[in-house]
Parts: sequence; structure tokens; C-alpha cells
Amino acid sequence: MKVKVQDPVLGAVMTALVIAGTVQAWHEQPEMRTLDGLAFVLLTAGGLALVVRRILPIVTVAVTFAASMIYLAYSYPYGPIFFYAMIALYTLAAWRPTVPALIVTAVLLPVNVAHSWWFEAEPDSFTFSVFTSAPGTSSRSGCAWPARCTTRSATPSR
Repeated sequence: MKVKVQDPVLGAVMTALVIAGTVQAWHEQPEMRTLDGLAFVLLTAGGLALVVRRILPIVTVAVTFAASMIYLAYSYPYGPIFFYAMIALYTLAAWRPTVPALIVTAVLLPVNVAHSWWFEAEPDSFTFSVFTSAPGTSSRSGCAWPARCTTRSATPSR
């Protein structure tokens, strides 16, 4: 698989939206750390990683997840940075075999739970990890609700 035209477009659009949303969130969360150069590097890194999501989905998940976790560890304002990792995890689940997607989710879930309990006032890890990989896995089979599926597709239909 190679990078398609829409991948850099998605990366650029998401980066613009995430930065705009984060700047707005910053104005509404004065108690959080001021956005600085590191914040914008992390916000941009997530969008850049989306460009290679089809050819390096596990790397994309790792980069977007790490950017999000580092961003939160520095107490920057909550904003749409979570969308990067959600898109990356969905892509992994939708475009790759089920087992790697489940392994990555199984690794990310406890890391995210521990990170959330340590750095966040309201942990949201379960929602983040499960609700982004489950739809991706089910979309590959053409089944909207995995519990109701009777057959699974071995390979993506795309």
C-alpha cells in the first residue's frame, strides 16, 4: 500500500482543525499551561503521522498516541488532539488484520488508563481505546455491530 492523495490532505486538514480547536480550548481553559513551541510541535506531529497511516499504521498509532500523551503530561489545554490517535487506531483496525489491531489496543489501553489516572482529572481511556478500534474492525467486515455478525472477512474489502 502507498500514500494516496487524500492522506496528506487529511493530515493537513486535521492539523489545521486540531490547532484551531486547541487555540480555542486554550482561551477557555486559563488554568492550563500556555501553548508554546513544544505544544505546536506535538500538535503538528500528530497530523504529519496521519500522512503515512495506510503504509505504517502501527507507527502512526504510536506517534499520534505518544504526541497526545506527552501533550497531556505537560498540562496543555484539553482539545481535539485526541482525534489523531483515534483516526490512527481506527485505520489500523479497519485496514489491517484483526490480531495486530487487538494487540495494539491491548497495549494502549493499560498505558492510557495509567496515564489518565496519573495526569488527568477525568480518565477516559476505555472510551478512547475501545470505541475507536471496534468500529474499525467491524467496518472491515461490513458489519456495523460486531456482536450481531455471523461471518468475518479475512481481508479488507477496500
